[in-house]
Formats: sequence, C-alpha cells, structure tokens
Amino acid sequence: MRFFGRRQQQKQQPAVPSLDGLVDRLVLPCATIRLAGHAPASAGSSYVAGHPYLPVERPWPEWDGQPMFFLAQVDFAEVPPLPGFPERGLLQWFVGSDDTYGLTFDETQGTAGFETRWYDDTDAPSLRQPGDPTPWHTARDAGEEVYCPIDAVDATALGFAPGRVLPAYDELPAGLDLAPVAQLAASVGEAAEDVPFVWDEYVRGASSTVPGLASGSTVGGSADFAQSDPRGLGAFPAHHAPDGRLVLQLDAAQVGGWGDVGVAHLFGDPAAVARGDLSSLRYHWDCS
Repeated sequence: MRFFGRRQQQKQQPAVPSLDGLVDRLVLPCATIRLAGHAPASAGSSYVAGHPYLPVERPWPEWDGQPMFFLAQVDFAEVPPLPGFPERGLLQWFVGSDDTYGLTFDETQGTAGFETRWYDDTDAPSLRQPGDPTPWHTARDAGEEVYCPIDAVDATALGFAPGRVLPAYDELPAGLDLAPVAQLAASVGEAAEDVPFVWDEYVRGASSTVPGLASGSTVGGSADFAQSDPRGLGAFPAHHAPDGRLVLQLDAAQVGGWGDVGVAHLFGDPAAVARGDLSSLRYHWDCS
C-alpha cells in the first residue's frame, strides 16, 4: 500500500531537469504558518487557542450543547500579500468541542460544526485578552467532556512567511503535457501509467526534489489531505470554483492534534472574505 505526500517516509531521488518549466508554470503562492513559541502581542494579532479578539459582547458559539473551541485568528495585515486574499482584517475560526471537532457526516458536512467571524479592523479595544479563559476552558475545568483539536489550549502567537506550493494531481489543468513526469516515473522505478502517484509524491510531496516547496500549515496555496479531497461532493464546491479555494490550513505538523497526524481546512472565496462575506466558507478535517 502506498501512502501519499508528506505521510510517506522521504526518499532522496535524482531531479529531472525537464520538470523545471512545468513547475514554474504551475507553482502557487502561499503563506506558511508556524507557531512563534510565545504569547500573542495583542488581542488583535494572529494566534491559536486562548481567547479571541472581542470588541463588543456577543454570544459564544456552541455546538451540540457545548461551547465551541476557539481554534485560531489570522490578522491578514501580518500575512505576506497573496493574490485575491484580504490585505487586512481579522478572520476567526471556532470548531465544535465534541469528539469529531464539529465535523458532521450527513448533508450538513462542511457547513456545520464550526463558526467564523470577521472584523474589518481591530481598532476598537478588546473586552478580553488572549490569556483570559473562554467558556470552553470553564467547561473543561468543570469536568465536562469537551475536546480540543490541537495541542495548544492557551494562546500562542503565529508567524508567517512567503511560500510556494504545487497543486495536487487532481487540480492540474486539463490537457497538460506530463511527459516529464512520466520520465521521472521511470527514473524512480515507477510505472509510466502511475503518473498521478509520481506527481503527488515525487513532484509536490514528501519525496520531492523541487527546491523551496512549502508544506503543512498555510494561508492559501494547495490543500493537503490525509485521506481524500471532499471538494466537489455535497456542500463543498469543486476545487476549481472561486469558492473552492483553500483559505486556511492547519496541519498537525505545526499545531499538533487533529487525530492521528491530521490536517484541517477552511475552503472558500478569499475575495468574498475580504468583503466580510463568510458564506462561502466550508470546514473539513481528516487524519490518517
């Protein structure tokens, strides 16, 4: 059995120079995300866990009768510029605190079990600070059965850097000449007809020799999955639709949790998010 992408042990393989033009044509910009290892500078900055920015009182989101877990907020003024993404504004992400972290498995999948909030700016002072307890913390301390999808439960600052990724094989444009990938397949001992695996593993994945590719948690770019891409199914728009883009990805490689080395996604239209319209956002996570 083959394990795709970053889930497979890395192998060092010879580069195929003829891939260079193909990579340059297809590479996508993103912003990589890392845990900065310290508390946030302010309530309006970017961080995971803790208490979110709250300029006015509003009800804490709940799921299945329990307070949601505040997962993250991203101040886009801190994110390297990305085409079509907000240049400023604060996006907040909450998820259910049940044992599936709000993920549902019926017709509501992707549209329920989470909440997002948007602030055009953070000029107004916050009524709470990142280190303040949330209703989730209160429920946990009272012995209620609430779950946390990541390792951090206290506010931890995020840092960003420019990055680049390649799309998954299923996202490649139709009619693309993949003869160089077939040549690469031969050089690494794979069958020529196994081009999808070779692309996802040896070109964009864990065994890639393409220099400078990002992996793990990102703003924008191309999504990674432990299992399969839900886009194009149910309430998830297709990956090539404007509202099927990856907005935010939080990977266990950086934030821990998400089951067994899993990864979580927010898909949607980043241009709509910049206008404060969050209706396109869809939530998904999976693990191996």
